[in-house]
Order: sequence, then structure tokens, then C-alpha cells
Amino acid sequence: MPGQPVLVQATAAVLHGAGIGLAPLWQVRQDLDEGRLELLLPAHEPPPIRVSAVWLGSSGTPARTRLFVDMLSHRLAGERI
Repeated sequence: MPGQPVLVQATAAVLHGAGIGLAPLWQVRQDLDEGRLELLLPAHEPPPIRVSAVWLGSSGTPARTRLFVDMLSHRLAGERI
């Protein structure tokens, strides 16, 4: 898959049976839910990381930036990252 990020290629390789991989749950959640992937070694998951969005005040923030932050907050709520 030329031009694709390495992480996308690694996930595709795992989906095609090339071995095991480590990926953020938000990235592979649908594949797990639909049975295409299986969670291995859940007792050895890395600790979650904190994700922050920081910008300078609200008066100069473009609406698209605020919409993007709101979308991320909604999509990642409750996910282990």
C-alpha cells in the first residue's frame, strides 16, 4: 500500500494473518467488535496516555478548529488511548 502511513500498513498486515501487532484501541475497535481481530494479552496493555488540545483563547480560534476538537472529544470519550 504505497503512500499509506506505516501504522495503517501494519494493521492491514495483521488483518491478513501476517502476525500480531500493537495498535490503539480506537484504531482497531471495529475490527475487534466484528471479530476480524482478537485482543491478546489484555493484562499487559500499556497504560493509557493523556491527550490534550491546547489553543490560544476562543476569540481567535477558527470555527473549524473548535469543531475538530469537539469531534475528537466526542469520538475518543471513554476510549483507552
